[in-house]
Amino acid sequence: MPIGALPPVHVYSAIVKNAGETEVKVAATYNMPDGTTAVEEITIAGGAEGRLSQKTQEQGTITTTGHIAEVKMSSAKGQSAAAAPFKVDSPTHDYVFTVGEDLSIHH
Repeated sequence: MPIGALPPVHVYSAIVKNAGETEVKVAATYNMPDGTTAVEEITIAGGAEGRLSQKTQEQGTITTTGHIAEVKMSSAKGQSAAAAPFKVDSPTHDYVFTVGEDLSIHH
């Protein structure tokens, strides 16, 4: 890395905490190193948490990683979304998103 260059502010994986009582569906879109996107969908019961896993790609002899570009939440009460950049200073694993009963997203 050149002197003065900053590290990427990417989120590779996340923990989503459902602080409400209503089941929430989560769809995360990942930007992959080869220019494609990948989507992971999980359902989280009220009061529970779920994990958005790290997505990797084999490129020749190396393994590269995608990063989360957007997280969408939906339930019977509506929808909300949060998009990168997230509040990180360097590459991050297990970034925490907390979704409220009103689908507000805190991170």
